[in-house]
Amino acid sequence: MVLRLQQRSFLLYQLAIASLVLSACAPLIPIQVSSTQLPAPSVQTVVSPTATPNLAILSDEQIRGTQITLWHGLEGEYAKSLEALVAEWNITNPYEIKIEVVGYGNMRNLEAALDIDPGQAYPQLGLMLPSQAQVFSGKSIDLSPFMRDGNIGMSSDLFVPAMLPLNLNGDQILSIPFAKSVRVVVENRDFAADLGIKSSAQSLDEFIEQACIGNQYWRLDEDPTNDGLGGWALDTDVNWQTPLSLLVAGQPQNTTLMSNLSQPEVSAIFGKLFKMRETGCSWLPDQGTGQQQFAERKAIFVSLDLQQVAELRSEMATRNNPDQLNAIAYPGATPMLIPYGPDLVVFRSTPQQQFASWLFIRWLLQDSQQQRWAQQTGLLPVTRHVLENSRPVGQDLLVKQIWGLILIQNTSPIQMIANGEKANWIIGDGYYSFNRYFPYYEANNLIDDLNTHLEELTK
Repeated sequence: MVLRLQQRSFLLYQLAIASLVLSACAPLIPIQVSSTQLPAPSVQTVVSPTATPNLAILSDEQIRGTQITLWHGLEGEYAKSLEALVAEWNITNPYEIKIEVVGYGNMRNLEAALDIDPGQAYPQLGLMLPSQAQVFSGKSIDLSPFMRDGNIGMSSDLFVPAMLPLNLNGDQILSIPFAKSVRVVVENRDFAADLGIKSSAQSLDEFIEQACIGNQYWRLDEDPTNDGLGGWALDTDVNWQTPLSLLVAGQPQNTTLMSNLSQPEVSAIFGKLFKMRETGCSWLPDQGTGQQQFAERKAIFVSLDLQQVAELRSEMATRNNPDQLNAIAYPGATPMLIPYGPDLVVFRSTPQQQFASWLFIRWLLQDSQQQRWAQQTGLLPVTRHVLENSRPVGQDLLVKQIWGLILIQNTSPIQMIANGEKANWIIGDGYYSFNRYFPYYEANNLIDDLNTHLEELTK
């Protein structure tokens, strides 16, 4: 299963139904309404974090026996792995600091629990999405003094460049990365070579050209029902990583915030993606998953999360398909991968609890804990040394390639706009809806509708 490291709100919205030209039997765009009241979509006022304690005056005895509560939104085996690490810390740390873990099962439930009346108790530590860290920044502390401290600090060089601590206003650090995954493109290198494609695509235009070659292969037989196969098997689940990765990759300067999808560079990328769909060079499987179709050579390309590599290997093995696979970043002017998942946040509390929380974070980032976390969960290590020198779970060559792609990416992808998670989901929902209900939804109408909803987030 795909790790639910993201807030699965989906934010499916009214996609300007009046602008759709639907046939009588055409499906309607689904709308999912959350039953849980969420915080306001914009951060109205960011309260200055409480002053970080004077680190020099906190002795071992002052923090000995400190009690901490950690709230998180992980689920299943990921939650169990976190609990195992905490249990080890509780037994082995020399300060006798004790951490109680409270799990909420998913990120939405965690956010709902944090969205409480002023004056009620918060935990001392939270494992939450970067966007949630922004929403609740008025309740957390600035971690930059801890980072800079000569005795217990750490350099930003410790982290993989694509997974840096979350900054606010350029100087305050809201959160520290911890549980990260990534979505990538996988190509069937042997299938591509059989079709005369000698090397992996480096640009979006090359990617489209190669996908179209795959589609032309399936048009050569006498069966017209398979004429739409062969290119890029599109995602059968809603996610924002695929469209946003392609949009950010297509920017000449991928550090520029995109708040309007009508700007020429962005609309041009959308136009190319829509053209792929119209010409059959990308297609959405009606049955099964993209990985299953890919394993049958019905696609040259498929997108998947890091945790789905094992599923893809299983599908290939079931079909006795020995083809060599290759992982690539989303192509564009700057090939892009966007790691995603929750960070560690320290909430306002006593100086002893803040100090103890930071010591636990430092412990989690040590090599032995990072290695064990990656091995147990299949997630990415967030520290450069471990990612460079450790072997991925199962020593899978495709996973190793993904680790390598993350290492060579020397920029930390940014959120789309303020409250980026919600903006990301709007884009992901819109892109999925276009592909799912093609050809009933026109590209120009989609861009206009997306812009309308993005603008509402910034009001």
